Amino acid sequence: MAGQIRDGYFAPVINRNTTIPVSRVETFPTILPNQTQVKVKVYQGEARHTADNLLLGEFLVEGIPLGPAGQEIEVRFTSDLNGILEVEATIIATGDKATFVVTRHARDLSDQQLNHAVANMQALKLHPREDTENRNLLRRADRAVQRIRQ
Repeated sequence: MAGQIRDGYFAPVINRNTTIPVSRVETFPTILPNQTQVKVKVYQGEARHTADNLLLGEFLVEGIPLGPAGQEIEVRFTSDLNGILEVEATIIATGDKATFVVTRHARDLSDQQLNHAVANMQALKLHPREDTENRNLLRRADRAVQRIRQ
């Protein structure tokens, strides 16, 4: 029914047979006016219904500024060859972040190895627009568009 909020569905972000290491981002809106927090539940599986998948964990994203529904939360899933999955949620309006790390498939790693692996995953999170060469290309393209408009 239109306008009805229904729990129990999810949006796959990293699909089966994706080459690892990988980092993918999805943006999700708040659904209520003045919503100040979002609970992110992390599932493994392919079924559309959450009940048919494996819950890996959940975490709370707090500090969303008061405002209308539709405020954006960017959720990044980063997975490496060690079986570590890091889920990072960013409130677009403030830049505040909350992070959750799943180590279920990385049981043989020491705490030091685990911390090192998570630190190494940061390199996977580079958005193409953040790359220096790409930023320079975007600036040149913007300048070219401005010259054309003049």
